[in-house]
Amino acid sequence: MGRLLAAALVVVAAGIATVVAVGPGTDKPEKREANAPKNQSSHTESNLTGAEVGTSAPVGATVRMHGLKFHPAVVHVRAGQAVKFVNDDDVAHTVYQDVGARSGITPLFASDRIGIGQAFRFVPKSAGTIKYVCTLHPATMHGEIVVEAGEA
Repeated sequence: MGRLLAAALVVVAAGIATVVAVGPGTDKPEKREANAPKNQSSHTESNLTGAEVGTSAPVGATVRMHGLKFHPAVVHVRAGQAVKFVNDDDVAHTVYQDVGARSGITPLFASDRIGIGQAFRFVPKSAGTIKYVCTLHPATMHGEIVVEAGEA
């Protein structure tokens, strides 16, 4: 029994020595994001899905990103009005329609990373409620767009 305990202590000590010598690793997301460039998108009004983003549609609502939250979390617009997302935070964000991680559904909109001071627009075309999320901070950053019928 004493030999088994001694062997276990040697293994634990070797593991601790390895972490001290090499470090905890680079797989920690908090550390990667802290070291990431702050202005990560070279353009605004970007969209990964290819859906129409509204650069000329009238803005019906503006959502500000600050403190790892969307402000306001729920906005109301009419079909054809743009929702403008502005990053007032000190880190990059994204805006994706929240269709669920395993749904297999292509989102109506999916932004590139929105850098500090940059913006993204989306123009909903039909009535309904659209949930969205920041894929970089999904635990705290989520909201809804309530779209009413009728062109702007």
